[in-house]
Amino acid sequence: MSRTSAEAAALIRDLQLAVATHPHDADKRGELGLALEANGMPKAAVQTYLQAESLAKNDPRWSYLAAVTSAQLGDVDAAIDALERSLALEPSYVSAHLYRGAWLLDLGRAEQAQDAYEQATRLEPENTDAWYGRVRVLLQRNEGAKALAILQRLAVRREGEPYLRQLLGLAYRQTGDLERAREELAAGRGERPPRWPDPRRQRLSDYARGYAAEKRRGDAFVQARRWQDAVNTLQPLRDRNPTDPDLLTNLSLAYRNLGRVDESIRLLETGLEHHPDHVHMRVNLGVGYEQ
Repeated sequence: MSRTSAEAAALIRDLQLAVATHPHDADKRGELGLALEANGMPKAAVQTYLQAESLAKNDPRWSYLAAVTSAQLGDVDAAIDALERSLALEPSYVSAHLYRGAWLLDLGRAEQAQDAYEQATRLEPENTDAWYGRVRVLLQRNEGAKALAILQRLAVRREGEPYLRQLLGLAYRQTGDLERAREELAAGRGERPPRWPDPRRQRLSDYARGYAAEKRRGDAFVQARRWQDAVNTLQPLRDRNPTDPDLLTNLSLAYRNLGRVDESIRLLETGLEHHPDHVHMRVNLGVGYEQ
């Protein structure tokens, strides 16, 4: 707990005491997991979520939270296993299908990713994130014309959105319209898939203290595309935790969008020296090399 603030350490001690006092209470153990994750201890959080799952086998929350945190650690196979247990209990939770599709696509399992995204659009036909996922599947399968048809429909209500324009650029490139491809790719350069609302993880910020709270503030700047604010917030945190994979990933994204591509690449290469199996850093590094 050396990188944890005094406030975070005190909070975690209180929650550990509550768990010790009520060892069979899954909610208290899950709350401890939230505090551990929010304050930069994701491995301990995963184990705690799994313990909560074992205490409440019919509650889909804990395997879901274990899944998302495992993916952030780069262990996507474990994440998918945990997510499927959660979906077996609550198959209508759309965020679970979105994560499943994204992770399967990162692993190159396009057919399974397509099934996940199709399930999401069946549950919520107007869910843009699910349609973006379906487009990414089509692009990975070199079906640019089908992807373009979906994107043109989405553009009616989301015209000018940078990530949409990035996908349009990729679709135009696959269909041979290189002039439009260059225009759209330039407008959407450096964008990544947006994060969708996730009620099960909304409480994380309530447990963040010190370093973790600052990192979440920087992450919010990344989501808002306030790249310089993100760098100003995240860069000083490297002195406190120089190998944090989430920190390195988001800081590298901010660098890339500010045109500091070489620095972005160096950050990711450094991160992969410490986390060689981290899927998301590898994907982002590939994007950096392409630029």
